[in-house]
Amino acid sequence: ERLSMSQAAGFLCTAFTAYYALFCLAAPNDIPYVQQTVTAHTNAYLYLNKHDVTGKTPTLKRPPKCVLIHSASGGVGSILVMLCKAVARYDVVVGVVGGTHKVVTARNLGCDVVIDRKSSTLKNGNIWDEMKARITEFDGFDIVFDANGVSTLKASYNHLKATGKLVVYGFHSMLPSTSYISPLQWIKIAYNALKTPSFDPMKLTNLNKSVLGFNLSFLFSRTDILQIGMADLTEWIEAEKIGVCKVTQYKMENVADAHRDIQSGKTVGK
Repeated sequence: ERLSMSQAAGFLCTAFTAYYALFCLAAPNDIPYVQQTVTAHTNAYLYLNKHDVTGKTPTLKRPPKCVLIHSASGGVGSILVMLCKAVARYDVVVGVVGGTHKVVTARNLGCDVVIDRKSSTLKNGNIWDEMKARITEFDGFDIVFDANGVSTLKASYNHLKATGKLVVYGFHSMLPSTSYISPLQWIKIAYNALKTPSFDPMKLTNLNKSVLGFNLSFLFSRTDILQIGMADLTEWIEAEKIGVCKVTQYKMENVADAHRDIQSGKTVGK
């Protein structure tokens, strides 16, 4: 009842995508009520077994968590920032955006560090060295959410710490930003497809890293997950832990403008 029709429509697709990426794939134990149960059970086990040689009752302390969200001011990215900071309560949430006008948006959503990938002042001209310079005692990310595809996948994976997870849910950097795809652009799409990294299972095992992917468009058989996710999201939005991403409305006759704006990379939200 608190949302307009456009906000509700935008929230449904963006919020559940973010929820699935974070709480179904990357960190199911970090849903607050699950985290409380796991912590209580672990502390009870430690208490009963008296593992602390000092005689004090040991407790479980989660190490600091650092996560990276590409396109942090976009529709899904906006919700991911809020879920990571306000719900899962991660220590450091880093957001990458594509323009100075998006930096304030990402920061207001909850990002601790915001990197403008188009900035001319990036350290050594890249976002990764800029992150290392701005994150205290950086030793890698616990989770990276990447919908870019070929432009960042390999580097995202390389910047995971041991036990880190790369969650892939899009490949928009493979596609041209124009409404017409020329023969030359088709060749570039094919080239980018060939450049898209693959991940060796043996190396994944030795490095203790994970690569996870999903496409909710092909997951209609799991309505059980949708029901659980929407129940959690509804509770959190009613409790004002999270909000809705910015939604821009277009008239039906202006649908071409909507596509052009999305392709421009200048939009915020959905």
